[in-house]
Amino acid sequence: MRFDVSFVVLLIAENISFGIWILVELSFMDLFRSYMDQDPGDVAVYKGIIYLPWSFKIIYGIITDNLPIFGLKRKPYLIFFGIVQFFALGSLYVFEFDSPMAVVLVLMLASLS
Repeated sequence: MRFDVSFVVLLIAENISFGIWILVELSFMDLFRSYMDQDPGDVAVYKGIIYLPWSFKIIYGIITDNLPIFGLKRKPYLIFFGIVQFFALGSLYVFEFDSPMAVVLVLMLASLS
């Protein structure tokens, strides 16, 4: 079975993104516990809020399938939300957030994308 080159490139990009997200998850768990002195129960609530956008991913699929941008179905969405995720995670590196909820909202935006 042969795969199209664009499929293989997207598969590799998706797996790299997933691997990076695992590192982000380990980092924010350490940030909340060690540096922001949050209780394990609070960290679990924050993690649930961060992953909340994944509950609606069926809606994202319907939107990308039915609302093409420039005649393309998924590629513009992948590019746009890749850029959004880059800036959301980059802002965590550049800025120092004192509030756990600010970090949660930025990570929720990254999870959405």
